[in-house]
Amino acid sequence: NYFAFCQLKLVSIQGHFYWFQHLSNFLRYAGEKTIRHNDFKPENVVIAKNYNLKVLDFAEATIDNGTYDTTQYRRAITYPYSAPEVLENHAKAVNESDVFSMGHIMYQSILGKKLLGIKRNSNAKLSELYRKRSYKILPILSTLKKYMPKRIANYLYMEIMLTLFYQPLLRIKPEQLCIINNELMMFCERAF
Repeated sequence: NYFAFCQLKLVSIQGHFYWFQHLSNFLRYAGEKTIRHNDFKPENVVIAKNYNLKVLDFAEATIDNGTYDTTQYRRAITYPYSAPEVLENHAKAVNESDVFSMGHIMYQSILGKKLLGIKRNSNAKLSELYRKRSYKILPILSTLKKYMPKRIANYLYMEIMLTLFYQPLLRIKPEQLCIINNELMMFCERAF
């Protein structure tokens, strides 16, 4: 799978941005078709022979009309990739929970560790963090600057932060993710 490949540390920064572009294109396309994956996590992203990413496991996917009641999708929750509104049973707009999950995937693939350091079976702990709105994004900017030019690190940091807003309507849209990832790929081409 994608994350296992990233753990080998054979992926260049350009490679990560290339794959982030694939994931953001997937979210954009899914949003246009009102498809919500509902279980977007590293284990459901694989690398094809041509090094393109493929998203798998649409067993929990839904086609929505703009809002839905998350209580009917409780079985789709994969901790810690699920967004706060899914854990808290709030109605929300299509695709924003998958954007939150993509932020986790980006963080994990670049830094090699889970965002909140919470194991999958810590459901109560994660729900409590979200419910209290007390979870904090681990400081990553200084870590990113060790691996890439400052300007690229700043853009990547901003992109990850915008995917992980607590309020779904404040999260970056998939179309905007595509633009940022395209810019990051162009910066990399000039910088490296």
